[in-house]
Amino acid sequence: MKLMSLEEYRKTHYTDDSRPDRRTLIKQINEGLLPGKKQGRFYFIDIEAEARRTGNPLVDRILADRGR
Repeated sequence: MKLMSLEEYRKTHYTDDSRPDRRTLIKQINEGLLPGKKQGRFYFIDIEAEARRTGNPLVDRILADRGR
């Protein structure tokens, strides 16, 4: 599992004008919409799991439960 900080993820995946707020990304991690985890006080994105996402939330959750 490769982890990327939220700031680095925001800079590499969004343009300056479209970057979501840090709180939005944290909320998406907590709701399971974005693969990530909290380590101590910091949140990180699992970039390998994010790359495997299909774009369909139902399919993504089923595949995650199956250990894909």
